[in-house]
Amino acid sequence: MVSRKVSNKGISTLSMVGYFWKISLITVVFFAFYFLVKSMVVSDFDTSTVEAELFFYQTVYAKKGISYYDSVIDKVYPGKIDLARVKDKSTIEAELLQTFDYGGAEPRLAAKYILEDASGKELATWYYDEDMYDNLIAVAFGTGAGAAIEVTHSLYVIIIDEGKKRSGVLKASIVKQNS
Repeated sequence: MVSRKVSNKGISTLSMVGYFWKISLITVVFFAFYFLVKSMVVSDFDTSTVEAELFFYQTVYAKKGISYYDSVIDKVYPGKIDLARVKDKSTIEAELLQTFDYGGAEPRLAAKYILEDASGKELATWYYDEDMYDNLIAVAFGTGAGAAIEVTHSLYVIIIDEGKKRSGVLKASIVKQNS
């Protein structure tokens, strides 16, 4: 058996070529992982729509909100609206202002509510902060800081009118100022 002696230079050259491929593969995997993570991370959250929906449901279902409230048994009847109460615009607007707590921050939401019967006839209209609504609806279709977004809702309700019940629709246009 004849053994051949391999020089140390040849072994070190082969191992360096092997390291080059290993380092190249690790670099490719690292950058692929980096770009994958970067594409999945959300750095800017837009909560405007969620805030508007929370605002709508709070003003509709709160005790001093739009839904019918029986103070004797301390119960809110979701989806029932007393027409005489919402026709008194000053009372309903004052009570609505107490339904949503901004936690000490400056209010940036306003709304217009329209109550219609099943045929589409408008029965009552009232606002949550009418002045702010008029100011924000004018810039509702702009973009950037200072502009606003408009979120609309429709809710089927039962209208209580002088003891009689009939079906209707509550429409809301909620305007939220962009941050």
